[in-house]
Amino acid sequence: MKDLENSSNKPKSSFGAITGFLFTVSVVVGAGILSLPYSFRMSGWLLSGLYTIFCCLLCYYWGRQLVEVMSRCEALIQLRDNNHNLSRPSFQSVIFGSKSKNELESRLISHEEYPPVITDRRVDLCEMINILFGNFWKSAYMFIFWVLGILSLVSYAVIFASSLTSNLDIGLMDPCNIYESVGFFNDCRSSYWIYLVVFSVIVTYLTIIGMRESKYIQNAMICGTLFNLLLSTILAIISLIVGKDISSDEPSRPEDFKVADYMNVGVSFPIILFAAIYHAFLPSILENVEKKPKSIQNILTRVLVASLIIYMMVGLIMPAAIPDVKGFFNIDFREYSAGYSQSERPWWTYPIAYFIVLYPSIGILSNFPLLAIAVSHNLTTYFYGVVEHKSARLGDYAIKLSTVFLPIAIAFYEYDLGNVTSFAGLFGILMIPVAIPLMHLAAREMLPGKSIYDFKFATRPLSLFIIAFHIVILVFQIYKYIFP
Repeated sequence: MKDLENSSNKPKSSFGAITGFLFTVSVVVGAGILSLPYSFRMSGWLLSGLYTIFCCLLCYYWGRQLVEVMSRCEALIQLRDNNHNLSRPSFQSVIFGSKSKNELESRLISHEEYPPVITDRRVDLCEMINILFGNFWKSAYMFIFWVLGILSLVSYAVIFASSLTSNLDIGLMDPCNIYESVGFFNDCRSSYWIYLVVFSVIVTYLTIIGMRESKYIQNAMICGTLFNLLLSTILAIISLIVGKDISSDEPSRPEDFKVADYMNVGVSFPIILFAAIYHAFLPSILENVEKKPKSIQNILTRVLVASLIIYMMVGLIMPAAIPDVKGFFNIDFREYSAGYSQSERPWWTYPIAYFIVLYPSIGILSNFPLLAIAVSHNLTTYFYGVVEHKSARLGDYAIKLSTVFLPIAIAFYEYDLGNVTSFAGLFGILMIPVAIPLMHLAAREMLPGKSIYDFKFATRPLSLFIIAFHIVILVFQIYKYIFP
């Protein structure tokens, strides 16, 4: 087992469970967390709190399933490389299980010779789909992944450039709202483009050097993000204790925070769910992790605990302290005055306000490369397979560059996030909530038996229920889009 886990055609793993945890948690506290207080405000603290627990447990469930699928696909790749014929299960057997004893026994493979393991070899999501379902579904999944990835990367670029444009000045150009600018060529657009160029230089460098070489930079940025969340939460708590609004000397109104609002029941769930999803990044992160069986379990458990604590902390405290919390809660700290009126605002509140408002944009410099790497890794696997060679490495660099430049080019012309992200949720439902349970069922059918990565709570009935539940949500979202 140990030899298999260390076998790879890649350099030796280069970071432990803590760094792997920080990489993963940087995704769950990315741009999506800024909308969490708004979702809590809309649906009420009780409903949104229950949603948060449910979504975080779901993401842990999918994480454990994906790790098991990765381990079984590694064994199947080794079987394929040793000229074993791999027989994919039918869709009926994936859904209902193998009823024929002979059919099941025909797929039993010696786990002593080819045990399910996770090695330093990266097995991307599209390759797992290829192994389990074939080339057609591999191409379909890659298209969904690519569209969702590019739309998300466009959003990151727009958030960074528009946020800095509205809060910082460049020479003679004052801060401005890009969404209120008129015409294509104007000072506000010029400022936006300058920040976009700066952004492109930084994220291109971080994407090209990869996770292994950028771990210290990434760790520093995620620690800054966590400190930013902690600072803003502490200030909100102080505001509640002293009974003053965060940006004036008016009384705070925590009583306006509703327990539950069933009219907005559909608002919180998608916001919380898509903020908590991190699974597309896992293969790229776990390939670099040492002592995989123990480290992987630690990473997933810590991410579950951290996301529950952080989401509850931000979701419950911010709406209580900020009566009319905006879509991105950090914007409400723009005029932070520590309970004083704006005319008596202390000088030290200005740097605090700038840090809370601007740092999430800086944190996006961490999220963008991680997602760009995940998308480019899947594209490289799609075109070259899991076996690396010189042309694959050269192709990987070309794919990384195109994955970075395409969304930035789109962001250059299109900055309306409503248009950019209107389809993202639909693709996201197919990519993780539906695909991972299906992959898990297929992997257990294709390679029966037990392994150290098995998740005993991942039963067939529960997986089928989760698939059906999210298909219903997908149909509802499509209906809402067609008939708004």
